[in-house]
Amino acid sequence: MIRVVVYSMDMCPYCEKAKEWLTSAGIAYEEIRIDSRSERRRFYEEASLKYGVAIKSMPQVVLVEDDKETLIGGYDRLIAGEGIKRAMP
Repeated sequence: MIRVVVYSMDMCPYCEKAKEWLTSAGIAYEEIRIDSRSERRRFYEEASLKYGVAIKSMPQVVLVEDDKETLIGGYDRLIAGEGIKRAMP
């Protein structure tokens, strides 16, 4: 089973749009809020190393399947359908 994880923060219009898009597509997701600036910096650094791309914004959408994580990316990549089709019902 594929899980969708949305890393988001408070006062983020694209985070809200991403969650609304997932909901309208019938895709369940787990939200992890990172509201502290220092925690976000740490997340950006760790996620950039983990996924091999520079991550500097929210939201970040990740697919988790059998302990393997695949980064979809932000709102634009999410709605472009890059990889998320695997999680659609």
